[in-house]
Amino acid sequence: MSGEQPAAGHKYSEYFYNPITMAGILIVFLVLLVEAVLWVTDHALKIDSPYFGMIMWMILPPVLVFGVILIPAGAWWTRRQILRNPDATVLKSLRIDFSNPVHRNTTMAFLAGIVIFLVLSSAGLYHTYHYTESVSFCGEVCHQVMKPEFTVYQTSAHARVKCASCHIGSGAGWFAKSKISGSYQVYAVLMGKYPRPIPTPIKNLRPAQETCEQCHWPQQFYSPKERTYPHFKSDEKNTPAPTRVIVNVGGGIVGKSQTGIHLHMNINHLIEYIPKDESREEIVWVRSTDRVTGEVKEFRSASAPPSDSDLALARVRRMDCMDCHNRPAHKFASPQAAVNDALEAGALDRGLPYIKREAVKSLDREYAAAPQAMSGIAAHLRDFYAESYPDLARGDPKRVTAAILAVQELYKKSQFPEMRASWKSYPDHIGHLNSPGCFRCHNDDLVSTGNHGKKMTRDCNTCHSFLKLVGEGGVAVAQRYTSADEYDHPGDVGDMWKETNCHECHKGGAELY
Repeated sequence: MSGEQPAAGHKYSEYFYNPITMAGILIVFLVLLVEAVLWVTDHALKIDSPYFGMIMWMILPPVLVFGVILIPAGAWWTRRQILRNPDATVLKSLRIDFSNPVHRNTTMAFLAGIVIFLVLSSAGLYHTYHYTESVSFCGEVCHQVMKPEFTVYQTSAHARVKCASCHIGSGAGWFAKSKISGSYQVYAVLMGKYPRPIPTPIKNLRPAQETCEQCHWPQQFYSPKERTYPHFKSDEKNTPAPTRVIVNVGGGIVGKSQTGIHLHMNINHLIEYIPKDESREEIVWVRSTDRVTGEVKEFRSASAPPSDSDLALARVRRMDCMDCHNRPAHKFASPQAAVNDALEAGALDRGLPYIKREAVKSLDREYAAAPQAMSGIAAHLRDFYAESYPDLARGDPKRVTAAILAVQELYKKSQFPEMRASWKSYPDHIGHLNSPGCFRCHNDDLVSTGNHGKKMTRDCNTCHSFLKLVGEGGVAVAQRYTSADEYDHPGDVGDMWKETNCHECHKGGAELY
C-alpha cells in the first residue's frame, strides 16, 4: 500500500479493485444472505430436514471461506501485476501509513472483516460440530446407505440415545478418529464404493467400558430378571405358546461371589478369547481369570486346536458388553420374531387361520427390491386365503387386506434387499435361538487344558430358569422348574432339544414349515 495514491473515487487501496476480489466479495455477500434466509426459515418454520442442515453447516461454509480467500488473493495478484511494470512507483515492501486515508480505510475494513469472519466461523464450527453429531446427519444424509440401520434404530431400546454417544463417545481423540474414518466413508458413498450390506464396524468400535458402561455400569445390573418371550404356534388357531424365564443376570460387586451371565462382565472374572476370524462367530480359545482367587482356566477348541505358536501371534480380545449385546440399537428382527411380536401386540389379527405360518412364509423369501417384496407378500397372502378359505376371503376381505398391510410393514422395518440387510446379515448374539450366540463358547468343542478334558458348561440353568406354563391359553405362573430338562418345547420334538443347539433347527424364518 506504500507509495500509492488514492485513485479517483476509490476509498480503499486500488489493489482491491479487481475482478477476483470483487468476485470474492460477491460470493461472501451472497453466502451470508443465503445463510441468513435459511437460518430465519429454519427457526420460523422448524423444518425437519437433514439436507437443510447439510446446506447450512457443511456446503455453504466452505463456499464462504473460498470467497474470503479470493478477496486478498485478488489484491495480491493485482499488486504483482503492477510490480512487473518497470515504470511502477510502488515500493516492493508493504508499509501501512495511517495518515493516508486509503491505508487507514483499507486496514480498518480488513480488521473488521477478520473479526466478523472469526465470529461467524466460531458459530459455524459450533453448529457444524453438533450437526455432524446429530442422529439426523448419521441416519438420513446418506439415506440409501444407512436406511437399514436408521430404520431399525428408531424402534430399538436405544432410540433416544444419539448415534455419536455410542459410536464416538466423549473426548477429542475419538472424535478426531471418527472424522478421519468418516472422510473415506463420504468418498465411498459419493463414488458408490461401499459394500452391501455395510459391515459392522467391529475394529473401530470404542471399548464398551467407555460407552455402554456410562449408563449400564455392571455393578448395578445383577438382579434376576423375569422375561416372557412371545411365541405362537403355526397351527390354524395360532395358539400362544410363550416362553417365560427367570434370567440369572449375576455380576454385582467384586468379592460377593456373584454368578450368572454377568460373570463375563469383568467384575469377578476377566474373560478373554481368540476368535477364528473377524466375524467372531467361532471361538477357538478362552481364558477365564478369577479376580478374587486368582484361579485361571483355559479352554481350547478340540476340533481345531490352536498351537502355542498360533496363540502367541493371535490377538487376544477382552470380552465386553458388545460380544453378547452386539445389536443394541440395530437389531434386525427375523420373520419369526417380527410376526410373534406383531401377534402379541395385536398388530396382526391372530383370529386369521394360519396367519403366523403364512406371514412368516411371505417374509422369508428372496426379493430383489422392496416394491417386489410388497407385491409378493400381498400375492402370497391373498392367494392362500382365496384357495384355502374362500368364504373368509370373499366375506371379509378387509381382514385379509389389514393383515397384508401389517406384514408389509414388518418387512419394511426389518429387511432391506437393496442393501442386502436382514437378520441373516446381522446375527444377534443375545441368547442362542437363531444364531450360535452363547453357544459360540458354551459348547462341547471347547475343552479345558488343565482339568482332565472338562468341557465348557452347557447347563441351561446356569443362565436362566424356566417358569411352568399352566392353565388354558398358556397362562404363566411363577413356578420354577427344578431342572431345565423339564422345558416344554413347542411341537413334538422329543429329547432332540436337549442334544441339539437351538440355531441348528431355528434359523428365524420358515425353515421348519
